[in-house]
Amino acid sequence: GVRGSLLTPVRVGGSRSLRAFPTVRRPGGAAWDVAQHGGVGRALLEIDLGADCLVSHLSTQGREPPTRTFPQVQRERRRCKADLLGRAHSAGLGRRAQRSAAAARRRLDEEEEEVAELCSVEGRRWNLFKHGHYPGPFWMVLNLKGDQERCRTGRPFLPAERFVQWVSRFEVHFRCDGGRRWLVLGSFKGNADATSEVAHSLRGLRARYLRIVPLDVVGEGALRVGVYGQVAAAAAVCGAASGAK
Repeated sequence: GVRGSLLTPVRVGGSRSLRAFPTVRRPGGAAWDVAQHGGVGRALLEIDLGADCLVSHLSTQGREPPTRTFPQVQRERRRCKADLLGRAHSAGLGRRAQRSAAAARRRLDEEEEEVAELCSVEGRRWNLFKHGHYPGPFWMVLNLKGDQERCRTGRPFLPAERFVQWVSRFEVHFRCDGGRRWLVLGSFKGNADATSEVAHSLRGLRARYLRIVPLDVVGEGALRVGVYGQVAAAAAVCGAASGAK
């Protein structure tokens, strides 16, 4: 298993905002885009942990893929609710008023019947007066766009909207606080899909700065990163305290 706590960097790439960190296990969180930063061979993700840390594990995930609810239900609820409320409020009227309300409902039903035919479940017509609300079931499915599709403004969809993205192999460099030279730690196997987390043991590597260099990507590549361990100064204090006992 992964040892140590998930460290919070002070900077990842060009971001200092916690919300923009491409952190693992964060639903709907940001991901670092390889193509946007130059593609394989040029893109570099640098992580500043703020101080020297003893890094026990480094983990990666791809970008969380875009999803939507299936089937998509449209335009039926407001009309149906108004009609049901109308029927409920006419129950306490007198006979003449009820006859007038019934005639009005028949006219309304004829008008509503035309509107009801426009209601749809995943593009198929759905008649509310015959079937009522669509009760389900519902599922979450992938919502990827085609290569030739464009959004309403005419903008072509981004790679994140068209592909499932991850990094399948990467190289790790590191340096300590005050060091000027990057040292190569080695090449690591990345992810085989966009959602699972893959962790590699770094055996207590002492480093403040980490650099991740993508080597092989899928879907133009995207990455979320988790760095596990503890701050070196805190570890030294704990070690001294345990030795004193």
